[in-house]
Amino acid sequence: MHTEDSAPLLEIENLRVDYTAGGQKLRAVDGLSLTINPGQTVAILGESGSGKSSTSMAILNGLASNGEWKADRIAFKGEVLNREQLTDLRGQEITCIMQDPSGALNPVQTIGNQIKRMLKYNTSLPRSQWDARATELMQLVEIPDASSRLGAYPHEFSGGMQQRVVLAMALASNPALLVADEPATGLDVTVEAQVFALLDRLKHEFDMSVLLVAHDLGVVATSADEVVVLYAGKVVEHGSVHSLFNQPRHPYTIGLINCARDLDRENVLNPIPGRIPGLEERPRGCVFHPRCSWKTDECELMDPGLISIADQRVACINYEDVSKSLYQDT
Repeated sequence: MHTEDSAPLLEIENLRVDYTAGGQKLRAVDGLSLTINPGQTVAILGESGSGKSSTSMAILNGLASNGEWKADRIAFKGEVLNREQLTDLRGQEITCIMQDPSGALNPVQTIGNQIKRMLKYNTSLPRSQWDARATELMQLVEIPDASSRLGAYPHEFSGGMQQRVVLAMALASNPALLVADEPATGLDVTVEAQVFALLDRLKHEFDMSVLLVAHDLGVVATSADEVVVLYAGKVVEHGSVHSLFNQPRHPYTIGLINCARDLDRENVLNPIPGRIPGLEERPRGCVFHPRCSWKTDECELMDPGLISIADQRVACINYEDVSKSLYQDT
């Protein structure tokens, strides 16, 4: 775990992600700063369209052809890097598992060949040991009859097993950081729980950190150490998983948590009114004010920065009123 004497694993300051569409440059992520310590899981939480995947793809330098990103500072293991140097770490020190495992696997190549390809290009392991290591990686992700399934093709595996194969490929280089972008999307609840339990075990076994991109609050609450809440490209709240879930201070975070609580306790969906704005619809002032029940006239004019409160940071000029209304009796 992180100590005061150890450097953060990854630091990114003031990340901006832009996409060009119709001759117009549109900002998808605006000023996100992120620190991931050794052995830590940091989750980026938010609705679809909040900029979560754009953030992870920027770190991996895997944005679409019309996307570009910049950051004021990038450091990995205490060493300041440029964007090209960060990209050079991809596949070795930094690996990923994505939302759609079937899209990440080549349908005409056997599972064994795809894992061995990762070993060939991202490790110094000699060819004579590839089969044994591929089998070992499949066993680590709990795929039954691993050695006999090296010759199988992706379509012969279920969605959950395909995701385990992708995870095995991501672990081939013993990475320091694993980027997991909605890794259980499309899987049923039981399989999802198995995938995240496996990911948690392997995180400790490989002594790696995880950047988890998610919209599922239950997954974040049980898997993450810190949470960054992203809305319309802006960080609106950031804190430890314990403080953020027990005393959320931003109206958006509160709305997300209340949705989950209402569904769990009453089996009734109580959504946040309105919808997240598109890239070309970002409002003036606070990006959340069109959907906020605590908004004032000032919210429509002022874009709030992050304010530190205890071990949380919140981007809301009315956070004190929000806190008083929610926590005055606690």
